[in-house]
Amino acid sequence: MTQPQTILCLFPLGSELRQFGHSGLFARLLDLGWRVIVAAKIADEDLRAQLDNRVVLTELPMERLPFGLTHLTTNVLDRAHAECERRSGKSGWQYGKLVGRNWKQRGLYTAQAVLGKVSSFSQAAQRWMGIKEACAIRNLSSAKCEAFLRCVSPDVILLNVPRCDALLPLLSTARARQIPLVLLYHTWKDVVAQGRVNFPFSRCGVWSEKMREELLRQNLGIDPRSVSLTGCGHFQCVGRADLLLPEREFREILGAKPDSRLIVFPASSPWMVPEEERYIHLLKGTVRNLGSIGEVQIVVRMNPMDETGRLAEVLRADAPEIIVLKPDWRWDKKRNWCFQRRSDQVLYNSLLNYSSACVGMPSTVTVECAVADVPIINIGFDLPGPAVQPGAVRKFWDADFYEEVRQSGAANLVAAPANLAAAVAEALAQPELSRQSRQQLLKRQLGIAPHAAVDAAVQVILESCSRSGVAQPSSPEFIEVQD
Repeated sequence: MTQPQTILCLFPLGSELRQFGHSGLFARLLDLGWRVIVAAKIADEDLRAQLDNRVVLTELPMERLPFGLTHLTTNVLDRAHAECERRSGKSGWQYGKLVGRNWKQRGLYTAQAVLGKVSSFSQAAQRWMGIKEACAIRNLSSAKCEAFLRCVSPDVILLNVPRCDALLPLLSTARARQIPLVLLYHTWKDVVAQGRVNFPFSRCGVWSEKMREELLRQNLGIDPRSVSLTGCGHFQCVGRADLLLPEREFREILGAKPDSRLIVFPASSPWMVPEEERYIHLLKGTVRNLGSIGEVQIVVRMNPMDETGRLAEVLRADAPEIIVLKPDWRWDKKRNWCFQRRSDQVLYNSLLNYSSACVGMPSTVTVECAVADVPIINIGFDLPGPAVQPGAVRKFWDADFYEEVRQSGAANLVAAPANLAAAVAEALAQPELSRQSRQQLLKRQLGIAPHAAVDAAVQVILESCSRSGVAQPSSPEFIEVQD
């Protein structure tokens, strides 16, 4: 009897659950007769309950890297790459700023920043460090990872993040065993904030042609034939009838009135936008003055990674008429482990389906709203009080990953508080005005139809197993550096 093909899916962060599990990718592979194994950083009953019962769940082997590789080579190269990008006119977007907890860490980060900036002016220095890094990564194969792969015996390995240092020993061991490694990008921000790829994946799936061009521009050593357009399974979960509650049941869960117009405000993480209630109170006052629109209710969907509870408490105390919705997510800050449970996927999909508009900071929610055909208003001004993490709200809008939003006109940027009322009134009264722009955004940013991502991903996986058109880099100098 022929053994079924096996795909090993790596879950170092948890975001993989929605992209690969909730999207239907696992179910499709299982229906095709594949054996699906999920290796997760935290393989517990909570995750088990979110997966198809045919999926095998096991613990993910992760190892600490040598100090020299991480801090004296990889991090310095990343800093040099970021400096080059900034000098070329890119936004310099970062997920967050490294802050040393003691004098040793502060000294280390300062040294990395200085060495990175100096190295950014020398292509030869970057090339030399790149060779050293590639050789060191190839030598990370370990007996622990070898035993794991022998036990699992995968035909292909799947992941959604290009940079997770603790995975490198496993990836290097897999490459030595000639197991195809498929990377399906989860977010555009990984090409902006972590654009330098330091491992030679067999195949890469990106959202769109623009994302493909950007990835190849930053990484001249990647074979263009190995990069395919796959959209993103993350968005396959939006606009689906099987993830939709009846409107009456949905409104009862929220406590919303039967005939009110709903405006969703997706809250940011508190470290990115502190005291975000300033903007929510402004929206509340704006809605109150729109008498001709009819009754409007604001639904603040709390950020899944906000474990402080402060924003919810402030809103319930100062604005009880605002509906505060807490997402059903798993969030373990200490272990950087986060995923959306299926129950929340149903509630969130219903929220987008029944909302009349979305108001908030520029974010990936814009793409989800475009899939659900919800008018989007982005805040582009600062209010008195603590500054947002990038320094100014407008920097969210000007980030490189937001280029398609700006060019398509899918979101209406409000540059001053006085302009918010007109933008909200237009979105509620004439939602069809920006519909074509939202469709244009989906074509530009996702490359393929939002609900075709699973089909595209399956195709890439099948091609990887057959080794059709895959060029494996053989030179240790995988990453080349631009002037």
